[in-house]
Parts: sequence; structure tokens; C-alpha cells
Amino acid sequence: MKQALFIGRFQPFHNGHLDVVKQILSENDKALIVIGSAEQSHTFANPLTIDERTEIISTTLEAEGISKEKYELFPINDLNDYENWASYVDDQVPEYQKIYTGSSIVKHCYGAKRDMIVPIQKNLEISASEVREAMSKDRNWESLVPKTVEILLKKWDVSKRIKSTHAPHE
Repeated sequence: MKQALFIGRFQPFHNGHLDVVKQILSENDKALIVIGSAEQSHTFANPLTIDERTEIISTTLEAEGISKEKYELFPINDLNDYENWASYVDDQVPEYQKIYTGSSIVKHCYGAKRDMIVPIQKNLEISASEVREAMSKDRNWESLVPKTVEILLKKWDVSKRIKSTHAPHE
């Protein structure tokens, strides 16, 4: 079985993330989705809890018709040690053959496995930072996320949560 690693914070999971999961599953049997910074929440950069992110991702993938057998979620706390981070993650996930990432940090940390890294084909130029920024300023963010994510973020009043945190400097 071909398995691929996809690492992100998913704060929040957006249309670009969904597109990457679909890319991974078009080329592999299973996506191993690592949800990083699992211990962080209620800040501008990390507004969602790990339970909320897990629910958002699994609800969205289910709504997209992606079977639970095709992916697995792995909440992983920060290690704050780039030199040992890749082995720390690898100790917590099953064996995989590819690593999909657009992150320069992930590429650096997995330097010893650079032959396994597949650059993400960004069909959609969206970042979670852009979504959070739009939410903080009451701009359109809904079109940047899957409908299931929009519904849950509104249900949990995440815009209010984001606005109550320290917003980044402009």
C-alpha cells in the first residue's frame, strides 16, 4: 500500500488543503495527515483546538466522499527542535513512501529524505493566514474554505475568537 505524509497546522483547513489531499489520493492509496502544533489554540495564528481541526478535516473529507480508509489523522505537538523533528514525527506515524509539502521548514527538516519529497502542485493560491486575516477584518473568507468548514467555523464563532486575539501588525 502506497502511503503519503501531508503535514500542516490546518488553522483552518481550506480549499487548498482539500485540493492537496485529493492530489495525494490520486497518486497514493492513503494520506497520513499530520496536524501539527496540536497543543496550540486560541491564538491568532492557531485559533482552533486539535479537536476542532480533527472534526473539520474528517467532516470535510467525508462530505467530499473520501472514505475513512483513505486517510488517517495524526495530531502531533510541537517539538521546537528542527534537527530531531522529522524523526519525532516518523515515530508517531506508519511507514510512508512520499512526503507532500510546500513548507520550506518541512523540506529542511526532512532533508535526509529529500528524495521522498513531492512538491505540492498549488492549483489554488490560498493560505490559512489569508483566511484568518479575512475573518479578523470581516472580509469574505467563506469562498476560501469548503462549505463544511464554513459551517463549523460559524457554529463555533471562530471569527469572534480570532478578533479577540492579538491581530498581526499591518
